[in-house]
Amino acid sequence: MIKILSTNPGFEFVVSTRQGGLSRGNFSSLNLGLNSSDKPDNIKKNRRLFLGSVLNDDHELVYAKQVHGCHIANAEDVNPTIEADGFFTNSKRFALSITIADCHPVLLAHEESGNFALLHMGWRGTAAGILNNALNMFLGKNIQVKDLIFIIGPGIGYDFFEVGPEVKRHFRKKFWSGLPDGKGFLDLGASIIDDFLSAGGLHTSVRDSRECTYANTSKYFSYRRDGQQSGRMMALAWRKN
Repeated sequence: MIKILSTNPGFEFVVSTRQGGLSRGNFSSLNLGLNSSDKPDNIKKNRRLFLGSVLNDDHELVYAKQVHGCHIANAEDVNPTIEADGFFTNSKRFALSITIADCHPVLLAHEESGNFALLHMGWRGTAAGILNNALNMFLGKNIQVKDLIFIIGPGIGYDFFEVGPEVKRHFRKKFWSGLPDGKGFLDLGASIIDDFLSAGGLHTSVRDSRECTYANTSKYFSYRRDGQQSGRMMALAWRKN
C-alpha cells in the first residue's frame, strides 16, 4: 500500500501504490483520486485506509485543486478550493498532500529550520518554474539551496513519455530524443533533478526514488497509460520533529 521515500530524522515522505484498497476494475484497488470516475464511496474508504495507516490525529491534511501550474501556497492559507500545485510550511501540524498518476512528487526540506515543501511536477508545472518558485520561498527564509534535501518520487519514465514539439521546446535537448515526425521522448525526472542542481543544489542532497508509473502496471496508476480510467496515488510529507 505504501512506498516509503524518506525516513530521515526530520521528515517523512511516502507515496501510496495502487494496492490494498477496495476499488474494482480499472481503478483496482487503492484509488485515491477524488476527481476520478470511480465510485465516490470507494474513494472515501480508500482514503480512510491509506491516511489512517500513516497519519495520526494530530495531523491536518493539506490539499488543493491541482491545475498543473506553478503556484505554491502556504499551508496555513490552503483550502480545497484554492488552485495550487505545491505547499510550503515549517509546521508539524500539517501533512502536505498531492495526488499523482504520472507527474513526479518532489520534497524539498531543510533539517535545521524545519521548513519543507511538497511539489506536484508534471511537464507544465516544471516548464512554468514551480521548482524555482519553491526555492525562492526557502531563500526568503535565508535558507540556501545547497542546504536543502531533495527527493523525487515515481513518475512516467523516459521510454513512455512521448511528447510533441510544443512540449520539447521547454526542455534542454539533452533530456529528449527526436523522432521523424517532430515528436520525441522526454526524461522529465532527469530534467527536474538537473534544475535543482543548476540552482545550487548538491548531488549529495539528492535522493532519486523514481520508478516508472507507466511501466509498473501492477504497482502504480498512470494517466498516460489508462486515460480517463486511471486512478490516482497520493504523496504525503510531514515534519516529525
